[in-house]
Amino acid sequence: MAARSREDLMGQFEYDHLDLLQNMEIVIVEAHRSNADVTDFDVTDALDALTRQYSAEELGRQPSVISLDPRAQAVYQNVRQICEWRLGRIPDKEMDPPDSMADIVSALRRIIKSVGRWSGRGGKRGYLDFVKNYLP
Repeated sequence: MAARSREDLMGQFEYDHLDLLQNMEIVIVEAHRSNADVTDFDVTDALDALTRQYSAEELGRQPSVISLDPRAQAVYQNVRQICEWRLGRIPDKEMDPPDSMADIVSALRRIIKSVGRWSGRGGKRGYLDFVKNYLP
């Protein structure tokens, strides 16, 4: 049996956009470290709101007004700042070419899927407990 490559194990999108996913997950964990009451549900709420916002923008529609719990709002703000930076909307002379809106939305959806998987296995902070072990 041949050894599987990292790309095979992660999936093509995850392999190609590992830095984007890690940028998002780092600031999610930062929100949790700042407030231990943050749960996977808060993360899902925040990422779902961002997904709706950026999907609407990609389609040229006006995003709906989003009302979030303060814990989810903290996650939302952290991740939104990363998204805006990765879209090239926050100037950075050393940044690689910006990501596309489609890549941002796909990354958000993949993290939402991961949150669901790890919450199912580890409870209301299953994802946060899992991911914080792999990030600085």
